[in-house]
Amino acid sequence: MEALLRELHEGPDGIPEYRDTEISGADLTIGSAADQRIQLLGRAVAPEHAVIRKSGSKLELSCRSGERVRVNGEPRSSSKLEIGDVIELAGHQLTIAEAPGGFDVAIELRPNENIDASEFESAFRTDLGQTWLSKRPAAWMLVAIVLIFGVFWLLVIRPQQKKARQHSDMLNQLKAGDVIVTQGGIIGKITGLREREVTIEVQEKVRLKVLRSAVTSVYNADAKTEAKAS
Repeated sequence: MEALLRELHEGPDGIPEYRDTEISGADLTIGSAADQRIQLLGRAVAPEHAVIRKSGSKLELSCRSGERVRVNGEPRSSSKLEIGDVIELAGHQLTIAEAPGGFDVAIELRPNENIDASEFESAFRTDLGQTWLSKRPAAWMLVAIVLIFGVFWLLVIRPQQKKARQHSDMLNQLKAGDVIVTQGGIIGKITGLREREVTIEVQEKVRLKVLRSAVTSVYNADAKTEAKAS
């Protein structure tokens, strides 16, 4: 359906001004939500209030469940529309007009000029109930996120924290005479210790300085463990 929406305003000098908008689609949706084809603001306007659709050569107006509009001054939840019919909703007036060539329907809209600024803010505020997320699915999603984080913590973060704590304890317990292994695979005997450095002897009269944090394990302790295991 091709529709022409003519929005009428009274200009500063009292002369009417208008703005034309072409709308294409099977339905002309009316409501306060930003995705409605005809967006009307006001506390009495539901996010998805009503819809105008073509049935054969006639136009039909249907309101969403529990919603109403006035058609020619009478409250209606549905109505067949003809040229000249006036739909009223929250101070807005939509008049069915003669469609010009190339259009199936024409509507003249006289918006309520007394809309409060807060209505514009609420029109673009996302309501959880208007989206595919309802409160219950959102709660389940939150529970799922918490469970996923819990499993991730148990399987990844906690073992890493435990390993880091064990490595820190091992570094604090290093002493002269320990045979250690560095990150680069160098094996040496500790001959000196500083707060951040370790001096190791890798062979007779050959000594190296390495960072304490580069020590990965105490080699003689590992050897004893392997000997017991065998």
